[in-house]
Amino acid sequence: MPQCAHHVTVEGLISCDDVPTNQPQCLDSCPSNTAIEYASDKNFGASSYAVQGVENIKAEIMTNGSVTAAFTVYEDFLTYKSGVYQHMTGAAEGGHAIKCIGWGVEND
Repeated sequence: MPQCAHHVTVEGLISCDDVPTNQPQCLDSCPSNTAIEYASDKNFGASSYAVQGVENIKAEIMTNGSVTAAFTVYEDFLTYKSGVYQHMTGAAEGGHAIKCIGWGVEND
């Protein structure tokens, strides 16, 4: 998919709504290991729970691995580049889901 303007107007970019899509073929097998059958490899969740607060989320990641989070996306998110997103201006656009795998910065 080429670079495009998502929910905003950007000079020199077409709207993402106007980009032709080419849906890939859905395979029922793993290309790198054909012995794995799709139907028997699926996992299903039986329940879910919420974790709130920074320290509790850190403890959850350390104990059970990554967590999934969701937040409301506002118009200014569309020009977000890096770091921790903070809503500053604009109306709500919808929701956004993320996978949290850790926290902090590691310097080499």
